[in-house]
Amino acid sequence: MITADQLLLHLIGDYPLQSTWMAQRKTAHKGVALAHALVYGALFWLLAPTLSAWLTIVLSHAVIDH
Repeated sequence: MITADQLLLHLIGDYPLQSTWMAQRKTAHKGVALAHALVYGALFWLLAPTLSAWLTIVLSHAVIDH
């Protein structure tokens, strides 16, 4: 189930907090994709997920964006 707070964090993490530099390079460089995913994932830590859930969010986001 996707909640409103998750959707809001997703939008904030993928737009205002993603620099132009990250957006332009994340598909070409795994490290940039991971850096973006960590910034993105930092927001989701506010929802107090388990470590495994947080890692799933961060790693899957890095793979999808790369």
